[in-house]
Amino acid sequence: MRADTGEMPLTPGQAIALERDALRIAARVLGELATGPVRAQPELLGSVLDELRALLACESAVAAERVASARGASSLRVLAASGASSARYERGADFAPESGAANEALRTRRPACGVANYGDDLLPAIALPLCSREELLGMLVLSGRAEAFDETDCEALVPFAQAAGDLLLGFRRAALRARAEEDLIRSQRHLRRGAPLDGLTGLANRPSSLRALEDAAARSHAAGLPLAVIVVDIDHAKQLADRVGAAGFDEALARTARAVHDTVRPSDWTGRWGIDSFVLALLGCDADSAAIVAERVRLRVEGASFPVWGGAEVSLTLSAGVASTSLAREEGASVASRALRAVEEAKRAGRNRVCVSRPARA
Repeated sequence: MRADTGEMPLTPGQAIALERDALRIAARVLGELATGPVRAQPELLGSVLDELRALLACESAVAAERVASARGASSLRVLAASGASSARYERGADFAPESGAANEALRTRRPACGVANYGDDLLPAIALPLCSREELLGMLVLSGRAEAFDETDCEALVPFAQAAGDLLLGFRRAALRARAEEDLIRSQRHLRRGAPLDGLTGLANRPSSLRALEDAAARSHAAGLPLAVIVVDIDHAKQLADRVGAAGFDEALARTARAVHDTVRPSDWTGRWGIDSFVLALLGCDADSAAIVAERVRLRVEGASFPVWGGAEVSLTLSAGVASTSLAREEGASVASRALRAVEEAKRAGRNRVCVSRPARA
């Protein structure tokens, strides 16, 4: 029997249904986490609490994250609150477990049931520890149901608690990644503002680009983020220069530079690398994603033809090489050298294509 209420425990079928519905909530949110912006995560977590309250017929729900101080002590910080708890807790406030269930869950790292003390009221409560790989990341407490929780509720919610721990770990990693990417972008913008430009193309010159690559490689490695470098080279550049002359060739270079720059993200670095080649640094991008960008650049140039000085009609193609940082620390110049070797491979294979240099794993 359920304590204090005379209600029967969950039947096996009800327990299975509760487990299934709770996991459905977790699966939906994990999917949204993978595609949604970091700034939407508090609202996303709030929606989880709303759905759980409805599923368990509770008045209140609080999700808190475990945070460590500089001295190693830990506390719980509110991430989201729902229902009656919304007026009690603000996001970022300290969360002091008000129930024996929460303290038991903190101790055992398993869901626990009991009561929560809200002033003069003792309300049925259930606490779900949020763990990932045995690390306690936070706590989720639901309370204010008409009947008491019991062990069948706890057992049914064990899989959800495990999935929610992975969800919270995903929140944490996404936030760290977002902060690291913002730091990288700020650094690149600072370098871009002070970079000497190539007079013909308006892009950063080679020395500036090399400094940007070194900075991005060092910061990406420190943050555990990938960095991809693309080098693109105009095919048959010497023959083109002989055919259209110096003025026509300069115009072709300038148009190519604009096409390259306009195809990538504003946060990506673009610079002139050689007489007829350009370099791109893509922050937070792996080799496969960068190859898609390189192919987009190649197709944009291949699909355009234009007149140059003297009236000649010019159609260009590009060969592109892609390289990305490996798990090991690698300097920006080294990544660019591998991208350049991939360009040479593309030219040997017939030009007008993209080749990828795959780094050795650390």
